[in-house]
Amino acid sequence: MTRNFTPELKEFKRHRELVCVRRAGVDAHYIQGFILNFSHDLVLLHYVFDFHLDGFLLLRRSDLTSVEVRKTDRFKRSLLDEEGVLSRVDYGYHAPIESYGAFLTWLPPNEIVILEDELLQEKDFLIGTVSSVTDSTVSVRYFSGAANWLDEPWEMDLSRISSCQVRTNYTQFYTRHFERSGYFHVENQSL
Repeated sequence: MTRNFTPELKEFKRHRELVCVRRAGVDAHYIQGFILNFSHDLVLLHYVFDFHLDGFLLLRRSDLTSVEVRKTDRFKRSLLDEEGVLSRVDYGYHAPIESYGAFLTWLPPNEIVILEDELLQEKDFLIGTVSSVTDSTVSVRYFSGAANWLDEPWEMDLSRISSCQVRTNYTQFYTRHFERSGYFHVENQSL
């Protein structure tokens, strides 16, 4: 039986703790972040990587194997506070997270998203903008690492998404590139 961690999530969110999240069946590494919100199925974190706030991370609760605040996390939180990073945690980021579908539908048209299915032998990694969402799938206007947009959207089953990232350092670099190149401006006019 999967643990749901509801008491821990409530407590850590209320105290704005830097948490350590593990997903043993998905990833050998732990994730640090601040719990912004959670629903029955998902948890939304303001992700912290190498002492930097690195966007928003939406994870399935069913994949969680531990959620805790260790001594290391408390110490790192104090360092984040000393460096002025703690004050930039976006506790006001409110998004519908009852499902991946609700979240992806809510995103602005030019929001670059990373969707992953980390459970496959060769993990699926989609980066692009959401083209459409149905009850069971999401279509993503995908682009390559060289910022070349594919002609046709790629589709992923919502049930296969183990991780969804937005507004990360990685996606923001591409966003600024597409804004400078005029791609998003042209796209907005055609919508």
